[in-house]
Amino acid sequence: MSGEDFNYLKEAGNLTKNTLSVVNSAYSSISGSLYLAIRNMSGSEMQHSDLDRPLTILGGLRSGGSAFWTEFADGFTAIYSVPKSVVAKQGMGFRQVGKGMWFGVLRAMTMPVNAPLRATFSISTGLRNYAAGKSDHGQRYRYPRYFNEDELMPQYNPLYAHAATALRCCDSGNFAD
Repeated sequence: MSGEDFNYLKEAGNLTKNTLSVVNSAYSSISGSLYLAIRNMSGSEMQHSDLDRPLTILGGLRSGGSAFWTEFADGFTAIYSVPKSVVAKQGMGFRQVGKGMWFGVLRAMTMPVNAPLRATFSISTGLRNYAAGKSDHGQRYRYPRYFNEDELMPQYNPLYAHAATALRCCDSGNFAD
């Protein structure tokens, strides 16, 4: 096998990887949009920013599985919970209760379609983000801000914030936790 043949194989691999990435990205966007369209028919008022965006394959599987069961549970309880939330927002009345019942029945009927759509959106988004090289850095921790002696909050300084947190955890030389 010559060097030129190896370059062809490498480029064919890159073409396949990029094609699968584009297909996965399109599927992720389509499944998310379909999910939102069907969900919003039942008065949900969700937006794309309300959906989770996992960064890894494992995060996508975890988020997708959780979203699947959450959608099923929401579909089963929608006949009660949706009218309750509509009445809480719009006031008590025959029209509001009827509207809530309609939205609840509609959400319960669309639940078998919405649950897999939401799960596949999360899984494909995690796969897409992982393929793009994004990584989950874990939970970021930043020490809480401190207030100076004048009860003012100065510009953030990690050393002062760490010291203030340590002092808050101490009580007469003993740690509170």
